[in-house]
Amino acid sequence: MNKTFETAGYRCLISTPEKGVKAPSQTVYLLWPMPVTAETSARLAEHYACGIAFITGIDWDNDLTPWRAPGVFQRDAPFEGKAQEFLDNLTRVIVPAIDKAMNLTPEFRTLAGISLSGLFATWQWIESPFFNNVISISGSFWYDGFTTWLRSAPIPPRGGKIYLSLGDEEEDTTVARFQPVKRCTDEVADILRRAGIDVVYKMTKGNHYAPPVPRLMAALDSIIG
Repeated sequence: MNKTFETAGYRCLISTPEKGVKAPSQTVYLLWPMPVTAETSARLAEHYACGIAFITGIDWDNDLTPWRAPGVFQRDAPFEGKAQEFLDNLTRVIVPAIDKAMNLTPEFRTLAGISLSGLFATWQWIESPFFNNVISISGSFWYDGFTTWLRSAPIPPRGGKIYLSLGDEEEDTTVARFQPVKRCTDEVADILRRAGIDVVYKMTKGNHYAPPVPRLMAALDSIIG
């Protein structure tokens, strides 16, 4: 089943396995920065026997940032830091609407993000128990103050898994703001592991713009199997 709809101003593309398959116990919610085809969504739902929900139309620089910070370049508007507002919307409105549209009550929920939504997915896991697992692909852990915040955050002792991946060329960028990304991702993985969290951290080939779907599938292989 494929379906598209809007809720709370966000666009959702949802897919579930074909009829006759046992109702999946897991749904993966993807905060996605680019258009995605129904074919891709359906293929993932069938392959992993889970619910798949791509959420787009996100105010990327503002919905996903946990606090205000300067824009990447001097001419850019600052990041507004509206992550808490978006998290409230996500857990109280968007996900319930997706679950209703899928006619599913998943036992396990995985939140997946890429770039700034990978940062958001990791941040929210510390702030809320709503999602069981996190996938962060090329997470923007260079974001001002993030690793400092994480070092002092009360990380809850809980189950689930956090999957982090980073391209092996990502730190080789001309944008100074992004250059610490590997060091910061290493630090995020170390902090979470020291807190007893099950962390998988993989380096992949390519830069920030390497094709995202193969990287997503590698993450789902680890989370769902």
